[in-house]
Amino acid sequence: MKVDRHQVREIVDRTDILQLIQDKGVALKRSGSSFMGLCPFHSEKSPSFSVHPQKGFFHCFGCSASGDAIEFLKKHDRLTFMEAVKELADRAGITLELSQEASSNQDHGFRCLGLTAEFYRNQLQLPQGDNARQYLQSRQVSEALQQHFMLGYAPSGWQTLIQHLQTNKIQPQDMLQTGIAKTSPKGGGNYDYFRDRLIFPIRDIKGRCIGFGGRIMGPDPKQAKYLNSPDSRYYNKSQVLYGVFEGLESIRQKKEMIFVEGYMDVIRMHAFGYTHAVGICGTALTSEHLRMIQRYVDKITVLLDGDQAGKNAALRSMPLLLASPLRTRVVVLPDQEDPDSFLLKYDKSALDRLLDQAEPALDFLVQQTLAKHGMDVQGRTRALEELVPVMNQIPHELARQNALVGLAERLKISVQSIMKRSEPLQSEKNYGSVPGLSSQEEDLTEKRLLHALLSERSLIHVARQHLKPSEFQTTVFQSIYTELLNLPEQQFLEQSIQSFEKMIPKLYSKLLEVYLENFLKENPEAQFRKDLRNMKERPLRKLYDIRINSADVVERLSARKDLEEQLQKLNELFPSR
Repeated sequence: MKVDRHQVREIVDRTDILQLIQDKGVALKRSGSSFMGLCPFHSEKSPSFSVHPQKGFFHCFGCSASGDAIEFLKKHDRLTFMEAVKELADRAGITLELSQEASSNQDHGFRCLGLTAEFYRNQLQLPQGDNARQYLQSRQVSEALQQHFMLGYAPSGWQTLIQHLQTNKIQPQDMLQTGIAKTSPKGGGNYDYFRDRLIFPIRDIKGRCIGFGGRIMGPDPKQAKYLNSPDSRYYNKSQVLYGVFEGLESIRQKKEMIFVEGYMDVIRMHAFGYTHAVGICGTALTSEHLRMIQRYVDKITVLLDGDQAGKNAALRSMPLLLASPLRTRVVVLPDQEDPDSFLLKYDKSALDRLLDQAEPALDFLVQQTLAKHGMDVQGRTRALEELVPVMNQIPHELARQNALVGLAERLKISVQSIMKRSEPLQSEKNYGSVPGLSSQEEDLTEKRLLHALLSERSLIHVARQHLKPSEFQTTVFQSIYTELLNLPEQQFLEQSIQSFEKMIPKLYSKLLEVYLENFLKENPEAQFRKDLRNMKERPLRKLYDIRINSADVVERLSARKDLEEQLQKLNELFPSR
């Protein structure tokens, strides 16, 4: 089927490309008439992905990806042209007018994969699937769960699937491009990719089968225990999570995912009511995984197997997890347990208790590192040397700064000393700056005063009594100070620096920049009072400036006398210490 090109143009014109891209989990910030963010199509540290809402197109200066809303959907969600058009038409409330013409070959791959999943499912019910059925019974996987996850069995024959698909008029090229068949390097044609394996179909967010995972049933020690579909235009393991489609309703309701490692772990979690659990398909956690799920969830919990391999895998993922805007917690199961075995051995209430004790990702990383080195001075020093390079791997500047501040708090080390060890931060002088405001335009006195106030929170009492927001000359510092004054006092006194990201999100990056400055050559209170006095003195001098420069000698003398009296009051109020 085809759609009229004029209707395609109408659909594109009625699509808000900015909203579409943001709905797909891409964070964008205004930059003039366009919006900038990190490209969803390649890994980068600095934003090069530009969206132009008025012109209706996007462009990446890093990888050269470019196009309109249709091109974005095709590339981001791996859709065909018609699938992208249909999705945008639904968003815009437009009814497509399709002409009855031969469709392209682009949907043949999905048909091939769907027929393959049905074939494997049927094979599980036949005599050749006895071993796989007995295995599922021994693992206490009910028939209802088998049906829900479409579990199947790949028979041991070399061309059993191929012959079945040929009877359904599936072409060899479709079998090869979907990864369900391979060509023999020794000649002899194509053969089935999965043989004598319990099959776990992997479905995309729309429920379409895009690939498979297979567990070996036979005794062959040369075969890998688990085998996954090779990457194709339908299946990319770095962008796929097992169980997302099966648990999508629960995920959307809870706005949370629990990450586990294996297929059976996901199935067991769903069986016990954790229908928002998902699994990574034979690869490490990637930035693409995290970017994909941001449209559905606000937080994730990583549930680790109770062995060193599980912990090591989590530690390798820390830069990605800490860089993500998602709230991330970590739970480690008891030694030698995985979610499947733990739930069978104990019960749901036992896992609930563990989940309630989940640690923030940074706490987990610090605790694991300190467990190796100890909490004494030497141990914390070695932990610092190990952890700062991990923090420096975090690609986003603000997230990296957050992690370093949090690390300082947990290791009970000054932020400044950690910053000195963090080479990337030392070389990036303009991180977190507010657009349109150069460092030369910032008032150093005001910046130092805010730094002292953030370093020694009890000074808020002095600030409330003696300093008004209108006495700031730098707009952004005035805005920060106003927001701090508006916070409940107890909240301001007790919250960590990182908490301000939620309380004053628009100004947080600038606030963090102020806090990270290395100003404290004397104690915070002395610095604060000195800068407060200077800020109060500025308007006084300006007020008397005209009188002091008057042509009238008497007026000049009177003005100087009045100014000296006012300055003396300031000295009494804020004496030098």
